[in-house]
Amino acid sequence: MLTSDLIWHSDTERYVVPNGFETDLASVPRIFRWLLDVNGTSRRAAVLHDYLYRMQPVPRAIADEIFRRALQAEGMIAPGRWMYWCGVRLGGWVAWRGHARV
Repeated sequence: MLTSDLIWHSDTERYVVPNGFETDLASVPRIFRWLLDVNGTSRRAAVLHDYLYRMQPVPRAIADEIFRRALQAEGMIAPGRWMYWCGVRLGGWVAWRGHARV
């Protein structure tokens, strides 16, 4: 749970994840946890991605692209960004559908 707002912005967009938002960070399958550190440079980007999936202010593909750019902004190397992005593109539909607004 966030204890303060998380603000992420680029040259063209700005998102505020509010204080109190609950996140599970990056949902990395156990088999890949040795490779992808969920407590490293992915933390802020993962919180933003969770928020985008829960609130759905943009289409899913855009949310995943914002996640990739946020990972880059946080300093994650290209192979790591690619692995996280592939993971959300392949398996993220489950969470997206679960949060879809009726």
